[in-house]
Amino acid sequence: MLGHIQRGAPKLLEPSSGTAAFKCSDSFVRKFLHTRLNWVTRAGTKAAQKTPEDASRQLLQLFFRLALTIRDYDIPDASLVVNFDQTQVIVAHNDNRTYDQRGAKQVAITNKEEKRAWTAVVGVSASGEVLPLQVIMKG
Repeated sequence: MLGHIQRGAPKLLEPSSGTAAFKCSDSFVRKFLHTRLNWVTRAGTKAAQKTPEDASRQLLQLFFRLALTIRDYDIPDASLVVNFDQTQVIVAHNDNRTYDQRGAKQVAITNKEEKRAWTAVVGVSASGEVLPLQVIMKG
């Protein structure tokens, strides 16, 4: 949410005369999701990923690999060092859970047998520039 505000209306985050700058706090986001979208929280169904015990060692190794690559290939600009990742975006879940209005008596589930999804590839350069979203679809 904060990223959208920073990109679309950055002046909202600047203090104006006599008023404090807008803060996108956790409580604001929770209130927005509840009142505007009528979303409610649900219990988690699987364990979250854990930080590896040797995370410090892995980060140090990453730093050295990046430093050597930048030196060996004479990379002149931080915007040329890019970190990217991909994630599956599920369009239609194949389970029996979904979002719906609080208090709804009947909740319809469509395409229960099929999973519909696409892959989003997101990236950011070391200079902080967010790269355009790449979408991969098939079928």
